[in-house]
Amino acid sequence: MNAQEFLKKIKENSAKSVSYGKDSAVKYFQSITNATKKDAEAFYSTVRSAYVEPNIVVNTSIENLVAFLETGIWAHGETSGDASSYSKHRDKFSSELGIKPIAYGSITHRPSGDRRFGPVSMSLNGVEEFTACLAGDVLRAADPGRPDYVPDPMLALYVWEDVADCKASSSILSMPSGRILQGVASILQDIMDGVEFGRAEAFVLGGISQINSGRLVVASPDEARVLRDALSPLSMFVPVYVDSKRDQIVDAWSKQTDVRVPLPVPQPMRYFAIGDQVVTKPMASSLPKHGQIIDMSNGLVTVEWEDASRSVWGLSESMSRLMSAPKAPKEQKGLTGYVLDGMDDRTARLLSSYGYDPVSLYSVVSHVKPASPMASGWVRPMLEKLEAMGIKATKTTGFRETKAGNIAFCEHKWFEARLPDHCRLVIDVNSEEVRIVAGEADEYVKPRHGPMPIWG
Repeated sequence: MNAQEFLKKIKENSAKSVSYGKDSAVKYFQSITNATKKDAEAFYSTVRSAYVEPNIVVNTSIENLVAFLETGIWAHGETSGDASSYSKHRDKFSSELGIKPIAYGSITHRPSGDRRFGPVSMSLNGVEEFTACLAGDVLRAADPGRPDYVPDPMLALYVWEDVADCKASSSILSMPSGRILQGVASILQDIMDGVEFGRAEAFVLGGISQINSGRLVVASPDEARVLRDALSPLSMFVPVYVDSKRDQIVDAWSKQTDVRVPLPVPQPMRYFAIGDQVVTKPMASSLPKHGQIIDMSNGLVTVEWEDASRSVWGLSESMSRLMSAPKAPKEQKGLTGYVLDGMDDRTARLLSSYGYDPVSLYSVVSHVKPASPMASGWVRPMLEKLEAMGIKATKTTGFRETKAGNIAFCEHKWFEARLPDHCRLVIDVNSEEVRIVAGEADEYVKPRHGPMPIWG
Protein backbone atom coordinates (compact mmCIF):
# COMPACT_ATOMS: atom_id res chain seq x y z
CA MET A 1 0.00 0.00 0.00
CA ASN A 2 1.48 3.35 -0.99
CA ALA A 3 1.43 6.42 1.24
CA GLN A 4 -1.43 8.18 -0.59
CA GLU A 5 -3.73 5.15 -0.36
CA PHE A 6 -2.94 4.65 3.32
CA LEU A 7 -3.56 8.32 4.20
CA LYS A 8 -6.85 8.23 2.26
CA LYS A 9 -7.90 5.16 4.26
CA ILE A 10 -6.97 6.90 7.52
CA LYS A 11 -9.00 9.96 6.55
CA GLU A 12 -12.07 7.86 5.81
CA ASN A 13 -11.75 6.02 9.13
CA SER A 14 -10.66 8.94 11.36
CA ALA A 15 -14.16 9.86 12.57
CA LYS A 16 -14.66 6.27 13.74
CA SER A 17 -11.30 6.42 15.54
CA VAL A 18 -12.28 9.66 17.30
CA SER A 19 -15.52 8.09 18.54
CA TYR A 20 -13.80 4.88 19.65
CA GLY A 21 -10.94 6.72 21.39
CA LYS A 22 -13.24 9.11 23.24
CA ASP A 23 -15.54 6.29 24.35
CA SER A 24 -12.58 4.21 25.61
CA ALA A 25 -11.09 7.16 27.52
CA VAL A 26 -14.42 8.12 29.09
CA LYS A 27 -15.12 4.54 30.22
CA TYR A 28 -11.59 4.19 31.65
CA PHE A 29 -11.97 7.43 33.62
CA GLN A 30 -15.40 6.33 34.90
CA SER A 31 -14.13 2.91 35.97
CA ILE A 32 -11.57 4.56 38.27
CA THR A 33 -13.48 7.56 39.64
CA ASN A 34 -17.11 6.37 39.42
CA ALA A 35 -17.82 9.73 37.76
CA THR A 36 -20.92 10.28 35.66
CA LYS A 37 -20.59 10.08 31.90
CA LYS A 38 -21.20 13.83 31.68
CA ASP A 39 -18.33 14.60 34.08
CA ALA A 40 -16.02 12.11 32.32
CA GLU A 41 -16.77 13.69 28.94
CA ALA A 42 -16.11 17.14 30.42
CA PHE A 43 -12.69 15.91 31.61
CA TYR A 44 -11.98 14.52 28.14
CA SER A 45 -12.89 17.86 26.55
CA THR A 46 -10.62 19.73 28.96
CA VAL A 47 -7.66 17.49 28.19
CA ARG A 48 -8.42 17.79 24.49
CA SER A 49 -8.33 21.57 24.66
CA ALA A 50 -4.76 21.39 26.02
CA TYR A 51 -3.56 19.66 22.84
CA VAL A 52 -5.16 21.77 20.12
CA GLU A 53 -1.88 22.69 18.42
CA PRO A 54 0.87 20.15 19.24
CA ASN A 55 4.10 19.80 17.29
CA ILE A 56 5.77 16.95 15.45
CA VAL A 57 9.23 16.49 16.97
CA VAL A 58 11.76 13.96 15.67
CA ASN A 59 14.93 12.89 17.47
CA THR A 60 18.23 11.75 16.03
CA SER A 61 21.99 11.99 16.44
CA ILE A 62 24.16 14.98 15.48
CA GLU A 63 25.76 13.02 12.62
CA ASN A 64 22.41 11.99 11.14
CA LEU A 65 21.04 15.52 11.47
CA VAL A 66 24.00 17.00 9.59
CA ALA A 67 23.54 14.37 6.87
CA PHE A 68 19.83 15.26 6.60
CA LEU A 69 20.48 18.99 6.27
CA GLU A 70 23.09 18.22 3.62
CA THR A 71 21.28 15.54 1.59
CA GLY A 72 17.61 15.71 2.63
CA ILE A 73 17.65 12.03 3.70
CA TRP A 74 16.32 11.48 7.22
CA ALA A 75 17.73 8.82 9.58
CA HIS A 76 17.01 8.14 13.25
CA GLY A 77 19.73 8.15 15.88
CA GLU A 78 21.20 5.03 17.42
CA THR A 79 19.10 3.70 20.30
CA SER A 80 19.77 1.27 23.11
CA GLY A 81 17.88 -0.54 25.85
CA ASP A 82 14.10 -0.09 25.89
CA ALA A 83 14.21 2.49 23.08
CA SER A 84 15.95 0.01 20.79
CA SER A 85 13.41 -2.69 21.61
CA TYR A 86 10.55 -0.25 21.01
CA SER A 87 12.03 0.78 17.65
CA LYS A 88 11.97 -2.86 16.53
CA HIS A 89 8.32 -3.21 17.57
CA ARG A 90 7.55 0.05 15.73
CA ASP A 91 9.14 -1.18 12.51
CA LYS A 92 7.19 -4.43 12.80
CA PHE A 93 3.95 -2.51 13.42
CA SER A 94 4.52 -0.39 10.29
CA SER A 95 5.29 -3.49 8.24
CA GLU A 96 2.04 -5.14 9.35
CA LEU A 97 0.12 -2.02 8.27
CA GLY A 98 1.84 -2.23 4.90
CA ILE A 99 3.57 1.15 5.12
CA LYS A 100 7.12 2.40 5.38
CA PRO A 101 7.25 5.84 7.05
CA ILE A 102 10.07 8.19 6.16
CA ALA A 103 10.29 9.31 9.78
CA TYR A 104 8.79 8.58 13.18
CA GLY A 105 8.17 11.40 15.62
CA SER A 106 6.47 12.42 18.84
CA ILE A 107 3.26 14.45 18.83
CA THR A 108 3.93 16.72 21.77
CA HIS A 109 4.23 20.19 23.24
CA ARG A 110 7.71 19.38 24.57
CA PRO A 111 10.40 20.98 22.40
CA SER A 112 12.78 18.16 23.38
CA GLY A 113 10.52 15.49 21.88
CA ASP A 114 11.70 12.14 23.22
CA ARG A 115 15.47 12.04 23.81
CA ARG A 116 15.43 8.27 24.23
CA PHE A 117 15.54 8.17 20.41
CA GLY A 118 18.36 10.67 19.99
CA PRO A 119 19.95 13.69 21.72
CA VAL A 120 19.01 16.22 19.02
CA SER A 121 15.35 17.20 18.72
CA MET A 122 14.02 18.82 15.57
CA SER A 123 10.50 20.08 14.95
CA LEU A 124 9.02 19.32 11.55
CA ASN A 125 6.96 22.00 9.81
CA GLY A 126 4.57 21.60 6.89
CA VAL A 127 4.33 17.80 6.92
CA GLU A 128 0.92 17.52 8.61
CA GLU A 129 -0.92 16.44 5.45
CA PHE A 130 1.52 13.53 5.06
CA THR A 131 1.27 12.43 8.73
CA ALA A 132 -0.80 9.66 10.31
CA CYS A 133 -1.30 10.04 14.08
CA LEU A 134 -1.27 7.00 16.35
CA ALA A 135 -2.98 7.39 19.75
CA GLY A 136 -0.73 5.54 22.19
CA ASP A 137 2.28 3.43 21.33
CA VAL A 138 2.70 0.59 18.85
CA LEU A 139 2.23 -2.08 21.53
CA ARG A 140 -1.45 -1.20 22.06
CA ALA A 141 -2.64 -3.75 19.54
CA ALA A 142 -0.30 -6.51 20.76
CA ASP A 143 -0.89 -6.70 24.52
CA PRO A 144 -4.47 -7.59 25.58
CA GLY A 145 -3.51 -7.02 29.22
CA ARG A 146 -3.16 -3.26 28.77
CA PRO A 147 -6.06 -0.93 29.66
CA ASP A 148 -5.66 0.85 26.30
CA TYR A 149 -5.64 -2.36 24.24
CA VAL A 150 -7.18 -1.87 20.81
CA PRO A 151 -8.17 -4.96 18.76
CA ASP A 152 -7.79 -3.15 15.42
CA PRO A 153 -4.84 -0.75 14.92
CA MET A 154 -6.94 1.33 12.50
CA LEU A 155 -9.12 2.38 15.45
CA ALA A 156 -6.11 4.17 16.94
CA LEU A 157 -5.04 6.05 13.79
CA TYR A 158 -6.14 9.64 13.13
CA VAL A 159 -5.59 12.31 10.50
CA TRP A 160 -3.83 15.48 11.63
CA GLU A 161 -7.11 17.45 11.78
CA ASP A 162 -8.14 15.18 14.68
CA VAL A 163 -4.79 15.29 16.47
CA ALA A 164 -6.30 16.89 19.60
CA ASP A 165 -8.61 13.88 20.03
CA CYS A 166 -5.64 11.60 19.37
CA LYS A 167 -3.65 13.19 22.20
CA ALA A 168 -6.63 13.35 24.59
CA SER A 169 -7.42 9.65 24.16
CA SER A 170 -3.78 8.46 24.47
CA SER A 171 -3.14 10.70 27.50
CA ILE A 172 -6.19 9.64 29.53
CA LEU A 173 -5.72 5.93 28.79
CA SER A 174 -2.07 6.21 29.93
CA MET A 175 -2.82 7.90 33.25
CA PRO A 176 -2.15 5.57 36.21
CA SER A 177 -5.24 4.97 38.33
CA GLY A 178 -3.48 6.23 41.46
CA ARG A 179 -2.59 9.46 39.67
CA ILE A 180 -6.19 10.04 38.55
CA LEU A 181 -7.46 9.54 42.11
CA GLN A 182 -5.19 12.37 43.31
CA GLY A 183 -7.53 14.83 41.64
CA VAL A 184 -8.49 16.15 38.23
CA ALA A 185 -7.12 19.62 38.92
CA SER A 186 -3.71 18.18 39.79
CA ILE A 187 -3.60 16.19 36.54
CA LEU A 188 -4.53 19.19 34.43
CA GLN A 189 -1.85 21.25 36.17
CA ASP A 190 0.71 18.53 35.32
CA ILE A 191 -0.31 18.69 31.66
CA MET A 192 0.09 22.48 31.66
CA ASP A 193 3.53 22.05 33.29
CA GLY A 194 4.69 19.78 30.48
CA VAL A 195 4.14 16.30 31.92
CA GLU A 196 3.46 13.89 29.09
CA PHE A 197 0.98 11.07 29.75
CA GLY A 198 1.54 8.28 27.26
CA ARG A 199 2.87 8.60 23.75
CA ALA A 200 1.28 9.75 20.54
CA GLU A 201 3.23 8.62 17.51
CA ALA A 202 3.60 10.53 14.25
CA PHE A 203 4.10 8.42 11.11
CA VAL A 204 5.46 10.85 8.53
CA LEU A 205 4.93 9.27 5.13
CA GLY A 206 6.31 11.94 2.84
CA GLY A 207 7.11 15.58 2.24
CA ILE A 208 10.33 15.74 4.29
CA SER A 209 13.18 17.88 3.08
CA GLN A 210 15.51 20.52 4.47
CA ILE A 211 12.81 23.20 4.16
CA ASN A 212 10.67 21.30 6.71
CA SER A 213 13.28 21.55 9.44
CA GLY A 214 12.31 23.73 12.38
CA ARG A 215 14.20 24.67 15.48
CA LEU A 216 16.79 22.33 16.94
CA VAL A 217 16.88 21.56 20.66
CA VAL A 218 19.63 19.94 22.72
CA ALA A 219 20.05 19.31 26.44
CA SER A 220 23.17 21.34 27.27
CA PRO A 221 25.30 24.28 26.05
CA ASP A 222 28.14 21.85 25.30
CA GLU A 223 25.93 19.85 22.95
CA ALA A 224 24.77 23.08 21.32
CA ARG A 225 28.41 24.09 20.73
CA VAL A 226 29.22 20.72 19.16
CA LEU A 227 26.11 20.93 16.96
CA ARG A 228 26.94 24.45 15.76
CA ASP A 229 30.49 23.36 14.93
CA ALA A 230 29.12 20.42 12.93
CA LEU A 231 26.72 22.71 11.01
CA SER A 232 29.33 25.36 10.29
CA PRO A 233 30.75 23.72 7.10
CA LEU A 234 27.22 23.62 5.61
CA SER A 235 26.95 27.43 5.68
CA MET A 236 23.42 27.09 7.01
CA PHE A 237 21.72 29.22 9.62
CA VAL A 238 19.66 26.92 11.83
CA PRO A 239 18.40 28.05 15.26
CA VAL A 240 19.73 25.86 18.10
CA TYR A 241 18.08 26.04 21.50
CA VAL A 242 19.06 24.54 24.85
CA ASP A 243 16.35 22.91 26.95
CA SER A 244 17.89 21.25 29.98
CA LYS A 245 14.56 20.17 31.46
CA ARG A 246 14.32 16.46 32.11
CA ASP A 247 11.61 14.82 30.02
CA GLN A 248 8.61 14.18 32.26
CA ILE A 249 7.00 11.16 30.64
CA VAL A 250 4.48 8.76 32.13
CA ASP A 251 4.75 6.05 29.51
CA ALA A 252 3.79 2.37 29.59
CA TRP A 253 6.42 1.15 27.11
CA SER A 254 9.29 2.90 28.93
CA LYS A 255 8.98 0.29 31.68
CA GLN A 256 7.99 -2.77 29.68
CA THR A 257 8.60 -3.39 25.99
CA ASP A 258 7.96 -7.13 25.92
CA VAL A 259 4.75 -8.05 24.13
CA ARG A 260 2.55 -10.44 26.06
CA VAL A 261 0.84 -12.57 23.44
CA PRO A 262 -1.27 -15.59 24.46
CA LEU A 263 0.32 -18.83 23.25
CA PRO A 264 -1.79 -20.58 20.63
CA VAL A 265 -3.04 -24.07 21.50
CA PRO A 266 -1.18 -26.40 19.10
CA GLN A 267 -3.93 -29.03 19.01
CA PRO A 268 -7.56 -29.41 20.07
CA MET A 269 -8.05 -29.87 23.82
CA ARG A 270 -8.88 -33.42 24.88
CA TYR A 271 -9.66 -35.05 28.19
CA PHE A 272 -8.48 -38.66 28.40
CA ALA A 273 -7.62 -41.27 25.78
CA ILE A 274 -6.98 -44.99 25.83
CA GLY A 275 -3.42 -45.71 26.89
CA ASP A 276 -2.97 -42.57 29.03
CA GLN A 277 -1.01 -43.04 32.23
CA VAL A 278 -2.97 -41.45 35.08
CA VAL A 279 -2.73 -40.98 38.83
CA THR A 280 -5.38 -40.16 41.39
CA LYS A 281 -5.37 -36.56 42.56
CA PRO A 282 -3.71 -36.04 45.96
CA MET A 283 -6.03 -36.38 48.95
CA ALA A 284 -5.30 -36.35 52.66
CA SER A 285 -7.32 -39.53 53.18
CA SER A 286 -5.62 -41.77 50.61
CA LEU A 287 -2.32 -42.42 48.89
CA PRO A 288 -2.00 -41.78 45.15
CA LYS A 289 -2.64 -44.73 42.82
CA HIS A 290 -1.10 -45.15 39.38
CA GLY A 291 -2.92 -46.72 36.50
CA GLN A 292 -3.67 -46.74 32.79
CA ILE A 293 -6.88 -45.94 30.92
CA ILE A 294 -7.95 -49.04 29.01
CA ASP A 295 -11.41 -48.05 27.77
CA MET A 296 -13.33 -44.87 26.83
CA SER A 297 -16.78 -45.90 25.61
CA ASN A 298 -20.39 -44.96 26.35
CA GLY A 299 -19.27 -41.94 28.39
CA LEU A 300 -17.41 -44.17 30.87
CA VAL A 301 -13.72 -44.21 31.73
CA THR A 302 -12.14 -47.53 32.75
CA VAL A 303 -8.82 -47.46 34.61
CA GLU A 304 -6.63 -50.48 35.33
CA TRP A 305 -4.42 -49.95 38.39
CA GLU A 306 -0.95 -51.31 39.08
CA ASP A 307 -2.39 -54.13 41.22
CA ALA A 308 -4.56 -55.27 38.25
CA SER A 309 -7.78 -53.97 39.83
CA ARG A 310 -10.07 -51.74 37.82
CA SER A 311 -12.35 -48.72 38.38
CA VAL A 312 -15.10 -47.37 36.15
CA TRP A 313 -16.34 -43.76 36.40
CA GLY A 314 -18.32 -41.34 34.33
CA LEU A 315 -16.34 -38.69 32.43
CA SER A 316 -17.09 -35.84 34.85
CA GLU A 317 -16.21 -37.94 37.90
CA SER A 318 -13.01 -39.22 36.29
CA MET A 319 -11.97 -35.60 35.63
CA SER A 320 -12.42 -34.83 39.34
CA ARG A 321 -10.53 -37.95 40.47
CA LEU A 322 -7.72 -38.36 37.93
CA MET A 323 -4.90 -36.38 36.43
CA SER A 324 -2.12 -37.20 34.00
CA ALA A 325 0.72 -39.10 35.64
CA PRO A 326 3.98 -37.15 35.84
CA LYS A 327 6.59 -38.29 33.37
CA ALA A 328 9.67 -40.06 34.68
CA PRO A 329 12.62 -37.69 34.96
CA LYS A 330 15.06 -37.91 32.11
CA GLU A 331 18.03 -40.01 33.09
CA GLN A 332 21.24 -38.05 33.08
CA LYS A 333 24.00 -39.87 31.29
CA GLY A 334 27.73 -39.28 31.44
CA LEU A 335 29.93 -37.94 34.20
CA THR A 336 29.03 -35.06 36.50
CA GLY A 337 31.80 -32.69 37.50
CA TYR A 338 32.03 -30.64 40.69
CA VAL A 339 34.29 -27.76 41.60
CA LEU A 340 35.39 -28.16 45.24
CA ASP A 341 37.58 -25.17 46.09
CA GLY A 342 39.97 -26.18 48.86
CA MET A 343 39.89 -29.94 48.14
CA ASP A 344 42.38 -31.37 45.65
CA ASP A 345 41.85 -34.42 43.43
CA ARG A 346 44.09 -36.60 45.59
CA THR A 347 41.94 -35.92 48.66
CA ALA A 348 38.75 -36.62 46.71
CA ARG A 349 40.11 -39.98 45.46
CA LEU A 350 41.25 -41.01 48.96
CA LEU A 351 37.88 -40.17 50.52
CA SER A 352 36.07 -42.08 47.79
CA SER A 353 38.33 -45.13 48.28
CA TYR A 354 37.43 -45.20 51.98
CA GLY A 355 33.68 -44.97 51.22
CA TYR A 356 33.13 -41.28 51.96
CA ASP A 357 31.45 -39.04 49.39
CA PRO A 358 33.77 -36.02 48.94
CA VAL A 359 30.94 -33.85 47.59
CA SER A 360 28.73 -34.56 50.63
CA LEU A 361 31.61 -33.88 53.01
CA TYR A 362 32.43 -30.61 51.26
CA SER A 363 28.75 -29.59 51.25
CA VAL A 364 28.45 -30.13 55.01
CA VAL A 365 31.61 -28.19 55.83
CA SER A 366 30.97 -25.28 53.44
CA HIS A 367 27.34 -24.97 54.56
CA VAL A 368 28.04 -24.90 58.31
CA LYS A 369 31.21 -22.77 58.20
CA PRO A 370 31.07 -19.48 60.17
CA ALA A 371 29.69 -16.45 58.36
CA SER A 372 32.13 -14.08 60.08
CA PRO A 373 35.23 -14.34 62.33
CA MET A 374 33.10 -13.53 65.40
CA ALA A 375 30.40 -16.14 64.65
CA SER A 376 29.73 -18.78 67.30
CA GLY A 377 27.62 -21.89 67.74
CA TRP A 378 28.64 -23.50 64.45
CA VAL A 379 31.20 -26.03 65.72
CA ARG A 380 28.83 -28.51 67.39
CA PRO A 381 26.41 -28.75 64.42
CA MET A 382 29.32 -29.40 62.08
CA LEU A 383 30.83 -32.13 64.28
CA GLU A 384 27.41 -33.76 64.64
CA LYS A 385 26.83 -33.76 60.88
CA LEU A 386 30.31 -35.19 60.27
CA GLU A 387 29.70 -37.92 62.85
CA ALA A 388 26.43 -38.78 61.07
CA MET A 389 28.55 -39.40 57.98
CA GLY A 390 30.84 -41.73 59.97
CA ILE A 391 33.64 -39.18 60.51
CA LYS A 392 34.44 -38.48 64.15
CA ALA A 393 36.47 -35.27 64.19
CA THR A 394 37.91 -33.25 67.04
CA LYS A 395 39.33 -29.77 67.38
CA THR A 396 43.11 -29.77 67.25
CA THR A 397 45.76 -27.18 68.07
CA GLY A 398 49.03 -27.31 66.19
CA PHE A 399 51.09 -25.48 63.59
CA ARG A 400 50.25 -24.65 60.01
CA GLU A 401 52.71 -23.70 57.32
CA THR A 402 52.88 -19.94 56.86
CA LYS A 403 51.96 -18.77 53.35
CA ALA A 404 54.10 -15.60 53.47
CA GLY A 405 56.73 -14.01 55.70
CA ASN A 406 59.89 -15.21 57.42
CA ILE A 407 58.23 -17.63 59.88
CA ALA A 408 57.90 -21.17 58.49
CA PHE A 409 55.00 -22.29 60.72
CA CYS A 410 52.51 -20.44 62.92
CA GLU A 411 50.15 -21.68 65.63
CA HIS A 412 46.81 -22.70 64.24
CA LYS A 413 43.59 -24.59 65.07
CA TRP A 414 41.75 -27.01 62.83
CA PHE A 415 39.58 -30.16 62.95
CA GLU A 416 41.12 -33.56 62.46
CA ALA A 417 39.81 -37.10 62.10
CA ARG A 418 41.36 -40.51 61.57
CA LEU A 419 40.43 -42.47 58.47
CA PRO A 420 41.22 -46.19 57.98
CA ASP A 421 44.90 -47.18 57.76
CA HIS A 422 45.77 -44.29 60.14
CA CYS A 423 45.14 -41.83 57.32
CA ARG A 424 44.77 -38.22 58.45
CA LEU A 425 41.79 -36.02 57.51
CA VAL A 426 42.35 -32.33 58.14
CA ILE A 427 39.39 -29.94 57.96
CA ASP A 428 40.56 -26.34 58.16
CA VAL A 429 37.54 -24.04 57.98
CA ASN A 430 36.91 -20.37 58.77
CA SER A 431 34.78 -17.55 57.43
CA GLU A 432 37.10 -16.97 54.48
CA GLU A 433 38.08 -20.42 53.23
CA VAL A 434 37.57 -24.18 53.42
CA ARG A 435 40.49 -26.63 53.20
CA ILE A 436 40.06 -30.40 53.34
CA VAL A 437 43.21 -32.55 53.14
CA ALA A 438 43.31 -36.35 53.39
CA GLY A 439 46.43 -38.50 53.58
CA GLU A 440 49.75 -36.80 54.09
CA ALA A 441 49.29 -33.21 55.33
CA ASP A 442 52.84 -31.96 55.87
CA GLU A 443 51.66 -28.36 56.14
CA TYR A 444 49.73 -29.26 59.34
CA VAL A 445 52.19 -30.23 62.15
CA LYS A 446 51.14 -32.32 65.18
CA PRO A 447 51.65 -30.66 68.57
CA ARG A 448 54.50 -32.13 70.65
CA HIS A 449 52.86 -31.62 74.03
CA GLY A 450 49.42 -31.19 75.54
CA PRO A 451 46.33 -33.31 74.89
CA MET A 452 46.96 -35.75 72.07
CA PRO A 453 44.45 -35.73 69.23
CA ILE A 454 42.54 -38.88 68.32
CA TRP A 455 45.14 -39.86 65.74
CA GLY A 456 47.96 -39.80 68.30
